[in-house]
Amino acid sequence: MSLTNDFLTGKIGSGFDAATLREALEALDQELIDPLTKGIPPAAEALELGAIGAQNWNLLEGDLPAPVAVLRKSALDHNGRWMRKLLDRFGLHLAPHAKTTMTPHLWAQQAAQGSWGLTVATVQQAEVAAAFGCRNLLIANQVTGRVQVRGIVELARQRADLNLYVFVDSLEGLKALSDDVAACKTEQPVNVLLEIGFEGGRTGCRTLAEVEKLLDALPSHQARLRLAGIAGYEGMIATAEGREDGAAVEAYFDRFTVAAQLADRRNAFGTAEVILTAGGSAYYDIVGRRLAKIELRLPVVKVLRSGCYITHDCGTYVEHHADMTARDPVLVQELGALEPALFVCALVQSVPEPGLALVTMGKRDVGFDLHLPQPVWRYRAHATPQPQAAPEDWRITRLNDQHAYLKTQPDADVKVGDLLICGISHPCTTFDRWRLIHVVDDRWTSLGAVATFF
Repeated sequence: MSLTNDFLTGKIGSGFDAATLREALEALDQELIDPLTKGIPPAAEALELGAIGAQNWNLLEGDLPAPVAVLRKSALDHNGRWMRKLLDRFGLHLAPHAKTTMTPHLWAQQAAQGSWGLTVATVQQAEVAAAFGCRNLLIANQVTGRVQVRGIVELARQRADLNLYVFVDSLEGLKALSDDVAACKTEQPVNVLLEIGFEGGRTGCRTLAEVEKLLDALPSHQARLRLAGIAGYEGMIATAEGREDGAAVEAYFDRFTVAAQLADRRNAFGTAEVILTAGGSAYYDIVGRRLAKIELRLPVVKVLRSGCYITHDCGTYVEHHADMTARDPVLVQELGALEPALFVCALVQSVPEPGLALVTMGKRDVGFDLHLPQPVWRYRAHATPQPQAAPEDWRITRLNDQHAYLKTQPDADVKVGDLLICGISHPCTTFDRWRLIHVVDDRWTSLGAVATFF
């Protein structure tokens, strides 16, 4: 069974055209891949993407080049079940942030696990998602510029069944979007979500007074823009010391709730059902509980946009989970833990001095924006049947373009040719370094590969 068939096992969520999704994935599986693509063994014959699993390439046998990015299938499956439990616990829907992976095969798995739709950040990403069958699509961003606005209008024209939503957070942005939609000469208004922000954060209205001004202005744009809900992103809320700040997130959702109720009382929503959506990945417990409590007169679809759950990580999101455990240990016990699925694997290529090894992995291969990658397992051919846990004091301290600096004890047992399987932090910035990523079983054999669209 191909990865396409495997990932599509399950009931496809209502926000996807199942036939289009399968057809697009099967066409992708037929694309030829050769060693010009990073992750394919040197001197390999060109072969279809969908045929990679039949090669039985095994990481531990040295069949794959180093560095190479891999996804553990068992962890992907586990994390999907974890998310399903969370959604059912709070009565929420999921539109995972597709920009995390930009990998349609993984979107297919998320669709088959019941996702309501997908979230993207740019019009290009929206084009890809729509091409692979997504029909409930959130652009969690302000769409700015006439060519980008024309792009979303054309997407809606081409696909009558597409439900597309964009964010607005200011009078200037509202007017610019409205003017650009008018220039497209479309009779179909664009669905907008009013975004709630916070002081020092990213986009979004900072105050309820700003929300009221937008609600006052919206009727004059109703032929071109239609208010469809309220959106927010709470993931960057932290204390001055950089720690998670549950109290500030609670206060943020106080304002979020008031904004939604205010729009409801003013009959500002122009759609039959209202979208209420937030991020979720750093504060699953608070976001789930607070969204679940909001009640409006109109039917409400409450949507998480968490993207990184599917692979989790060995850094930033481990820290987030620890903070959630401190806040709500009962919920964490109920849900269990997420598992890291994404790893970058590399070889020790030089041990030039005691306590230092150089590894075949660098900034071209792995994200480093939040934490550096770190070795989770090590493997030496013919020494052990499976990788062993890396010593806790082994740390990657620095990256060049193509090298990682591994600090060890001076007498550490590390040799040229040793394989290091490294955990990453913040999966978004590792995915975008790979056009192709192998999906492996628990014996590190490639079951196939998935392509990215960055």
